[in-house]
Parts: sequence; structure tokens; C-alpha cells
Amino acid sequence: MNIKIDKTKIGDFNIEAAKGLCNEALDTIWKEEWITRSVTKADKETLKRTDAIADIIRKKNKKVVFVAGGETGVILRAVKDMHPSEEDGMDILFMGDSLSPSEYAEVINCLNDEEFVIVAVTGREDDLAVRGAYATLKQMLISRFGIERATENIFVLYKDKENSIAAEASQNDYETIYYSENIDDVYAAGTEAVLLLISLIGGDAEKYLDGFRDMISSPLWDLDGADYSIMRGLALKEGYTDEKIVFMQSQLRGLGKWIEEFNYGLDVRTLELPAGRKKICKKDIVTYISVERDEEDIMMPYFEGCHGDGSLNLMINEEGNKFFFEENEKNPGVKISLEWLDSYNLGQLTAFIQLSNAITEYFYNN
Repeated sequence: MNIKIDKTKIGDFNIEAAKGLCNEALDTIWKEEWITRSVTKADKETLKRTDAIADIIRKKNKKVVFVAGGETGVILRAVKDMHPSEEDGMDILFMGDSLSPSEYAEVINCLNDEEFVIVAVTGREDDLAVRGAYATLKQMLISRFGIERATENIFVLYKDKENSIAAEASQNDYETIYYSENIDDVYAAGTEAVLLLISLIGGDAEKYLDGFRDMISSPLWDLDGADYSIMRGLALKEGYTDEKIVFMQSQLRGLGKWIEEFNYGLDVRTLELPAGRKKICKKDIVTYISVERDEEDIMMPYFEGCHGDGSLNLMINEEGNKFFFEENEKNPGVKISLEWLDSYNLGQLTAFIQLSNAITEYFYNN
């Protein structure tokens, strides 16, 4: 695994005694479709269709608006934020998670009078925010460029063909991609919507899937890779109720919001340092997530508290470690870190998050 898990502060929990239940969890989770499609490389077959759609969209050389709500929308935004910017990446906007007039206005103003592409990611049932965003954007295309041009610029990913947007796509011959209804939205990091997004922002979707699969199939899950998950499961049984997901780099903000969406019994909250450093309570589990080599680094002038080398990256690492290991040394938790983020490592990170949370969820329910 390219992910490093520092378990120095994992606490006094009897991890070894819980390994049996963890093995039960892994046996059960291994049957889930989001796992099986990865280990059997079935996702590589779906990538062919996703790549074909991505090629069509890229040739249009236009801004792309992803319309997605719920947990899938959270994952898409998190992946977009974390993936390094690429020179050939397209300009991606998001709608569908809010009915706020100011957010509508922000996207509409970004589009100006330009032609644009809609990628609607639908679920079994779409909420009001998704339907509203889709209808608004579609009407903008039609009123500006006519029905025929609008049809060429609408793409729909769907789980259920009876979904209202999916049904409309079928009636109007929009380009569509089906993705499995057997995968819960919160576990959608390996699905077609994410793969299409990665391709459009200039990433390598195939390497992303390789990282995802290598993480899931790592032998470390049978050794100590699941200790983080076990710790949280045991903490629940000992009366812990809260977990704080802590980070210092803004591109990890969406990752924290995604982790909040999982249902494994703990009340999860995201804190961004340094502002959130005083919001840790004695009975909190603390999970600190860090990218050691940020895509950007700034050489800073001398000031009190700066790193001796002047590097902002090094100062962030130093301050984060101080917060986690010293200021909150009595709070159980782990540090999750990557040396850098690229398509492959991002695949490893999202798979780690999904499998770790699935194991803890099993402990919660059993």
C-alpha cells in the first residue's frame, strides 16, 4: 500500500481479540459488487464505454456541469478536489446538491453565454435539487442553441431506466451510461461517474482503477491493514461516540465530508486546521489525514513558527504532527498519509476509505 497508517496512538484497545470478527467482516464485504467488479477487473470493461463518452465530451472543448446530488455528488466533488490539476483537464462545475439561488447564480455566471455540456448522474430516485438543476441547465441549452444542439450536449448516467431523467434521456436519444444499482451511493468511488470525471479532468482512470484494486486486494488487510477499522469498532463498544477527521490541506475537505456520509455509528465531523484545533474533546477519536508532498509549495520568509527551510509544505507537516501526536496525545486515533496524490494513489485512498468504513460498519451492526 502506498498509504501509510501511523498507529502510534491507536490506544489500549484489544485489536488482536477482535481479529476474528474482522475476518467475518472481510468475508461478507468481499461479496459486495463494488469489491467483486474491481478484483475481477470487470470495471476495466466498463471503462471502455466511459472512455468513449469522455472522448466525445473532450472534443467539444466546452465547460462541463456535473449534476449530482446525495452521496455520489459528495464523492465526485471530493475526487475533483483531490486530483492534481492537469494541463489538458476540462473546466468542471457542479450542481445538484443545493437549491440556493446564489449557487445557481454562480454556475450560471460561470457559463456566461457559452455552450456547455451537462453530465447528469441520477440515482434510483432524484431529489428536488437534482431535478431542479437539470431542468434549469437543459432549458438554458435549448433556449440558447435549440433542441438539436442541446441533445448533443446532454449525457446521463443512470441506475434505473424508470428514473425520470433516465427515461427522458432514452426518449430523446441522449448518450447514456448505465451503472450498477447494486452499489450503494456512498460506496461509489469505483463507479462510472467517478471514472468519467477523472478522465475529463485529465487524470488516468485506468491507473485509478489499478490503485483501487491493488488496495482492496492487498494482503495487509489480513495482517494489520484493518486495525484502524477495528479500533473504531471497539471504541464504539466502549462508549466513544465522536470521530474528528482532521486535515490541513483544503483539497482534503471534500474527503472529510464524504467520510461523514458513512453510517458506522460514530458522529463524524470534519475539522480543518489550524482553525479547528481547539474543537477536540477528550472522548473524541481523531483521524488525521495528510498529503506529505502537496501539489503546490510556497517558500515563505522567516516569521515566528515557520519551518527552518521556509517550505509551507514542511511547516504544514510539522504543525499537523504536533497537533496529532503532542496536543492530542491522549485521544485514540491514526494518522493516514500519502507521499503525494496522483490517479493511482487517489484510487488507493478511496478504496482504503471504503473498505475501512465498511469494516467498522460491520462491527457497528454486529
